Amino acid sequence: MWSNRALPEPAAATASQQHQSPQETAAAAAAAAAETAATAAAAAATAAARLTIRHAVVMNCMRLLRPSACSSSSSCCCRPSTACAAAQQQQTNSRQQQQRMVQQQTQQQQQKRMTKQLTRQQQQQKQQQEKQQQQQRKQQQQQRKQQQQQRKQQQQQRKQQQQQRKQQQQQRKQQQQQQQLQQQQQQQQQQQQLTREERCTAGNADGLGVKGVSLQQAAQTLNPKP
Repeated sequence: MWSNRALPEPAAATASQQHQSPQETAAAAAAAAAETAATAAAAAATAAARLTIRHAVVMNCMRLLRPSACSSSSSCCCRPSTACAAAQQQQTNSRQQQQRMVQQQTQQQQQKRMTKQLTRQQQQQKQQQEKQQQQQRKQQQQQRKQQQQQRKQQQQQRKQQQQQRKQQQQQRKQQQQQQQLQQQQQQQQQQQQLTREERCTAGNADGLGVKGVSLQQAAQTLNPKP
C-alpha cells in the first residue's frame, strides 16, 4: 500500500524569522516554497510511476482471470475479490494523493504570488517614504531660504532706519548751524549799529563842542520847539 506522507508547510514561521527583515523573510519563504514544489514534483512523478505499474498489474489480472463473478460497474474485476478491492483502494489512494499534490502546488503558487505582492508593496512604501522625505527636505530648504531672506530684509530695514536717523541728525546740526549763523549775523548788525551811534554821539556834535550829545539833542538845541 502507498503511504501518504505529510509535506512540510512552506508558510510555517520559525522563531528565527521573527528577527529577520521583511525582505529576508520573503526570500526565505520563496526558497522554502521552491523546495516544497520540487519535493511535490518528485512525489508526483513517483506516484504516477507506481500508478502505471498498478494499472499494468490490474490489466494483467483482468486478462488472466475472467470477470465472471464481478459486477459491471467496478473498474477492476478479477478473482479473488480481495485483489480487486485492494487494486481499487490503491487507485483511490493515488487519486487522492494526486489531488493533494495539486492543491499543495496551487497553494505554493498562491504563496509565491503573495510574497511577490508583499515585496512590491514594501518597495512602493519605501519609494513613497523616500519621496516624502525628499519633499520634506525641499520644504525645509525653502523655509530656511525664506528665513534668510527675511533676515536680510530686516537688516536692510535697520540700515535704512540708521541712515534716516543720521540724516535727521545732520539736518538738526545744519539747522543749529543756521540758527547760530543768524544769531551771529544779528549780533554783528547790532554791533555795527552801536558803533555807528557811538561814532555819531562821541566827540563834538556838529562843532558844538558838547560831548556825549546825540544828533537829536543837538537839533533840538539848534531848533527849539515853541
